[in-house]
Amino acid sequence: MRLTFIFLFFAATSTFAQKGFDKKHKPAAGKNDLPTGQFIEVDGQKNDRNARQSSLPAISTKFVSKLKVTHDSETGGVLMIENLSKSPAPNARKGLQVMALDFLGDVKTTLKIEDPNQELEMVNMESDEIGMTHIQLQQKYKNIPVYGGEIWLHTKGEKIDVLNGRNFPTPNLPSITPTLSEDKAIAFAMTDVAKKSIVQKAGVTGQLLGKMQNTAELIIYHKDGNFVDERLAYNLTVRPNMLERWTYFVDANTGEVLKKFNNTCSLDGPFTATARDLAGISRTFSVQQSGSTYYMLDTQRPMYNKTTSKLPDDPVGGIWTIDAQNSTSDNMKYSQVTTNSLNNWNATAVSAHYNAGICYDYYRTKFGRNSLDGKGSTIISVINIADDDGKGMDNAYWNGEFMGYGNGRDAFKPLAGALDVGGHEMTHGVVEATARLEYQNQSGALNESFADIFGAMIDRDDWTLGEDVIKAGSFPSGALRSLSNPNQGGKNDPGYQPKTMSQYANLPNTDDGDNGGVHVNSGIPNYAFYLFASNTSVGKDKAEQVYYRALTKYLTRTSKFVDARLAVVRSAADLYPSDVSIQNAAKAAFDAVGIADPNGTSGGTNTTPPAPTQTQQNIPVNNGGDFILVFEPSSGKLYTAKANAAVSEYRAISSSGCLAKPSVTDDGLFAYFVGKDKNIRRISLTGNYTETKISSDGVWGNVAVSKDGKRLAALTDAGDKYMYIYNIENNYTRYRLQLYNPTYSTGVNTGEVQYADSFEWDYSGETIIYDAFNSVKSLSGTIEFWDVGFIKAWDITKNAIGSGKIEKLFTDLEAGESIGNPSYSKNSQDVIAFDYFTEDEPDTYYQIAIDLSKTGDDALDGINKNNDVGYPGYSRLDDKMLFNTLNGKQQDVNIIGIDKNKISPTGTAKQFLPDASWAVWYAQGTRSTTTTKTDQTINFGSIADKNIGESFTVSASSSSNLAVTFSVGSGDISISGNTVKVGTNAGKASIKATQTGNTQYNAATTTQTFCIIPAAPRITLSGGVYVITGGKNFQWYVAGNPVGGQTTATTLKPDLNGVYTVKAITDDGCFSAASNSIENKIAVLANEPNESIKVVIYPNPTADELRIELPMGVIFKEANFYSTTGKNTMSFDKLSSGNSVNIRELPKGLYTVKIETSQGSVVRKVIRE
Repeated sequence: MRLTFIFLFFAATSTFAQKGFDKKHKPAAGKNDLPTGQFIEVDGQKNDRNARQSSLPAISTKFVSKLKVTHDSETGGVLMIENLSKSPAPNARKGLQVMALDFLGDVKTTLKIEDPNQELEMVNMESDEIGMTHIQLQQKYKNIPVYGGEIWLHTKGEKIDVLNGRNFPTPNLPSITPTLSEDKAIAFAMTDVAKKSIVQKAGVTGQLLGKMQNTAELIIYHKDGNFVDERLAYNLTVRPNMLERWTYFVDANTGEVLKKFNNTCSLDGPFTATARDLAGISRTFSVQQSGSTYYMLDTQRPMYNKTTSKLPDDPVGGIWTIDAQNSTSDNMKYSQVTTNSLNNWNATAVSAHYNAGICYDYYRTKFGRNSLDGKGSTIISVINIADDDGKGMDNAYWNGEFMGYGNGRDAFKPLAGALDVGGHEMTHGVVEATARLEYQNQSGALNESFADIFGAMIDRDDWTLGEDVIKAGSFPSGALRSLSNPNQGGKNDPGYQPKTMSQYANLPNTDDGDNGGVHVNSGIPNYAFYLFASNTSVGKDKAEQVYYRALTKYLTRTSKFVDARLAVVRSAADLYPSDVSIQNAAKAAFDAVGIADPNGTSGGTNTTPPAPTQTQQNIPVNNGGDFILVFEPSSGKLYTAKANAAVSEYRAISSSGCLAKPSVTDDGLFAYFVGKDKNIRRISLTGNYTETKISSDGVWGNVAVSKDGKRLAALTDAGDKYMYIYNIENNYTRYRLQLYNPTYSTGVNTGEVQYADSFEWDYSGETIIYDAFNSVKSLSGTIEFWDVGFIKAWDITKNAIGSGKIEKLFTDLEAGESIGNPSYSKNSQDVIAFDYFTEDEPDTYYQIAIDLSKTGDDALDGINKNNDVGYPGYSRLDDKMLFNTLNGKQQDVNIIGIDKNKISPTGTAKQFLPDASWAVWYAQGTRSTTTTKTDQTINFGSIADKNIGESFTVSASSSSNLAVTFSVGSGDISISGNTVKVGTNAGKASIKATQTGNTQYNAATTTQTFCIIPAAPRITLSGGVYVITGGKNFQWYVAGNPVGGQTTATTLKPDLNGVYTVKAITDDGCFSAASNSIENKIAVLANEPNESIKVVIYPNPTADELRIELPMGVIFKEANFYSTTGKNTMSFDKLSSGNSVNIRELPKGLYTVKIETSQGSVVRKVIRE
């Protein structure tokens, strides 16, 4: 996510600005540019091998920007820009068009559009019932539409509130004149489509629907959505027959087919239609009479246009049902549905006609929609359409002009009777007239999903579609689709759809691949709607309003699942601004199906952590007098005076020059600075202003003194990756802290720190806030930026050097963005001011303030829009801010009032001192700067064992309600945010959950351990011995029970009857799943004589017949067969004529047979093979 600061309410400023933070750049340090003497080195990165970035979720960049920009993670393009400014646009009174153009001008760099006035054409503008105006824009290049480049602007009050949609960077084509004619392009497409479709004979459909022609439009097309692969192309709609409507994109110069797909919105092939059956229910509907003939034509709806209609064959605004007379789509024959008796109609026609009226009424009464296209056009249903072989068609479809219904064959009963099927198909007409969701890939799945959703809302008594027309046995669940349970059984079951993104089907964008899975993956947004609508805070009535608004006001032709999430959440906020539970329910629903917030934040009430209980940590105000210390660039001198003094009253106190902003002790008695000789100097701010040179090696660029004056931090003038600490209390003992960039994950390089430039001690005397210049190498080149970090420089408790651990203020800066020159407010440890720069505005800088104790819109605000790097600093009472600015080519210091919240401006900036730089407001007095912190605890639940290569998420909460971060404790895992990726090495692993604390709470850490499950071994039989493959340590099992102890032996000679398995065990005690099983069968010869009764059984082993021979005079009574577990599995009370029993029904294995005779019992072993 970008940190884009565009403050619409700031006035324009003059130029002469430096390029970015260039004036802060340093040359690389050579040997002579480093300090002399011995330093004790501290490497914070080694001290914290799993270093963390700052755990401050409340400081999401959505609070930083006046414009919150959401990007597509795949293309980097813009999905949404939200205007967070609470102020009206400066030009609001000039009208909507001027306001819109100015807004687009402000964001054109972000959109990568060179001239919005020429490249974005308004195609629609409408106002809604809640007072918002919606402007739809089509992107064009030299007056040629850019396919997929569609943007919505939404106004609320006197400002543009939201921009959403998708666009492409301004194209760069050598020519926009096609070499291929439209007719030739259509001919290419028809030739291509004839390879797999039946091309209908000419003249068959023209008599009924003459407007259903092949069409061509010259466009700019980006193949596969690739920003750099732009072509001059034709967007063609070709209709080979009445059923099919194909969309083609053909290169207008070469004739290459760039993309094609079947744009017929069907219910998904021979097993996809859903509807109620024709049950003979009596319905009341309107028809049209002409002479003695009644026509199935409803002219009683408000949309009917009597003036332009020519009845009965050309109604305008009617609901019309036509009979295809069981003709096929390639040779369709139409007739009017008529009767001479008012109450005698074909049942199929009645159902189709009645349901069309219900659907019309639904959209009119619920949303005020005038027919499917919103313009009062006729709604046409065509019944009795046969399949290509002339038999019943197991389908229904929308072809852009009418609903077509088959009478079913294998899976369905006649489909025209199904209200939800009719609602589904007619909603395709609504989609086509509004968002125009392209019928392929995710946009096509959304097209299908909205059709399912509103089909289910029109027939709203359940969450299924097609349950009333499914033939027995066709779908195991009894329904074609289910919004509440899209899986409907298993993957191989008819009706199965994925319900979450983890089940997403990556299908090819072909006919065989369902246009990229439009009917398959629609189950995911379907389930999100179900979760949303079934939430107790929402319900169906509110849910359908939110989704209709999302469809008609936010989505565009190429919208994806993530666009749907943004649109639904935004629509919920529009319609129900005072009920945040509805927005949270929408976020939670999309979170649950894996359609994540592209900004990286979690969703609704079930996943959003509670707001931190932290309060702003204030320090007693220094009641001493107010003074200013400032550098005059023209003379190279330091000056001081009382804060309210005139310029003429400022007194020069040093002529040593100054290379950076001076640093003053909290009591205002001493200032430290680096002179032009690059040595550190101290000057007394009382009496005779005595100046002392602290260093003599001439390598320094900046210095900062702790508030209590006990320690110094210093930076070299040349680029150096260290910060140097001097303990003044202990004879200037020297340390150096290595600068690095922390990361959430072990072994992840986030870019190399080159050097720091500006810094300041906090009031505890432990932490230094600093800015650093970073360089990140990528495939596209090197990215350079400045950011702000916190380094633990001192340990007050131990009175020793700190750990050197580093955290970052922000963790998501992108290329072109920089922040720097941080400074604490005088009386609040949580309030920090800093400079911001983005390459999108190369001559503009912003002074920003943030309150780390707050969340939401009040956490951060812009103070000033400037023409120079500001080095902001607060006044004694935190009610003013001083900062550098340029007045022509002269450096000045300006001043601006600060609100009581310490982060917002009051009034406008004005000149404070001319020819001045790096002003420091200080007070001469004493106060306490220490605070007491509270301990906190972390709630981190246990983690189930995981498989090799598995990914999963973890969550934890702290008693402080501050966010918790995660790091690797041990084992082969990596962590990014709260997502854990398991490696390839089995064994114990642990995850540390850490809350790093703040000015109010101490840090806390807890750990959870789990097993990375080793791969299951495999056993084979070799020469009567079991041999193990895979693993190191093992445990054997017989019939699921462990036998023997753990062993490292890879072979075993079995000596027990039963099923053998084995598990592998890691050195630290993690068990694998069980191996394959092998049953050990110990044969006992059946002719072994009994001492008292000689009984023989054979053959042994046997697959079926077992002969039992008894001695003369011994009578057979009963035979019972027992399994190895002792269960009686089969019994016989008599022998067959051949003195045998048939044991074919016994499972294979070893059995004990107990034979009861007149002389007693005998026991034998038998094997059923």
